[in-house]
Amino acid sequence: RWVVSSLRHLDEKQTPIDPAIFEEFIGQPWSEATRQDASVAARRAYYSLGFPDVSTRVTREAKPSPDGSTQVDATVHVEPGPQVRIGEIRFRGNDRTRLSIIKRRLRLNSGELLDPTALDRARLRLGRLAAFNRVDVTTEPASEG
Repeated sequence: RWVVSSLRHLDEKQTPIDPAIFEEFIGQPWSEATRQDASVAARRAYYSLGFPDVSTRVTREAKPSPDGSTQVDATVHVEPGPQVRIGEIRFRGNDRTRLSIIKRRLRLNSGELLDPTALDRARLRLGRLAAFNRVDVTTEPASEG
């Protein structure tokens, strides 16, 4: 039986993330699902810090233990990509709903860090207004200059 004994992240930019995001994995059986869950936890942490293009890779080092189990020290290698802030927010195709209602449901503001998860939640909140046939959210890079 393989068991997670430690889990950490490495990032060339040394972005500070809360190590508590990995605590739930300690003592758990090591599996492909554990590897994927650790990767997702790291990506979500970086998303919340404004790194929407983060990529991760998980490595492990296995060591036999006297109790017959195999202890796994895992590392999530992170390439955060650029930190991104929300620029101009534009609304198109709205004919009936007041802009103030849409903005209140959006809960995102220009200048904030771009968290793709928060952006998706905003899209869902707008969709729940039932005032639109569909809600599309697109992002585009800021223009140079």
